[in-house]
This record gives sequence, structure tokens and C-alpha cells, in this order.
Amino acid sequence: MPDWSTFILASPAAALALIVAVVGVWRGAHNWLFAAAVIIIPLSAYLSMAPRYQWYFLLIPICLAASGFAVKRQQSHIAWALLIPLVGFLAWQELAPVVQ
Repeated sequence: MPDWSTFILASPAAALALIVAVVGVWRGAHNWLFAAAVIIIPLSAYLSMAPRYQWYFLLIPICLAASGFAVKRQQSHIAWALLIPLVGFLAWQELAPVVQ
């Protein structure tokens, strides 16, 4: 049985953070990426309580902040690569109920 409270709370926060991060890299605005990191921090803190996944979920806000620094230094290819953990989390979140 999937945990619906996590699904209902996690999907909008993660999707919003991804949208804000993509717009930030696309426009070259590092402030948007730092905002995306702030948006995802409560969700990451909640999900990091699971011992198996705690380091992965702590990695997401750090990668978003690092992506902001990469955009600030005008290295957008590194910024795009640092969005991979967030995209991986969204894919895992959507595919986990199907696998179980």
C-alpha cells in the first residue's frame, strides 16, 4: 500500500522545484536555483529520515545550490548536469508505486 501523504506532498514540491530550477538554468538566473533548493529542503529533510536513502535526499538541495553557483560562473553545462539527482528523484517517485 503506497503512502499517499508522501505522494500528495512530494509530487508538487518536487515538480515545482524542477520547474524553477530549469527556468533558472535556462534564463541564467542563479537566484532561481537557490529558490529551488529552498523549496526542496523540507521534502528532502522529511525523506532523509529513511536510513537507506538519507544521503541521496540530502544530495538534492546541495546539487541545486551547486547548480546555482555554476550558473553564476556561466557554466550552464555543469548546471544542467547537477539537475540529474532531482530528475532521478522524480523518476523514482513516479515509478516506485508501479514496481511495488
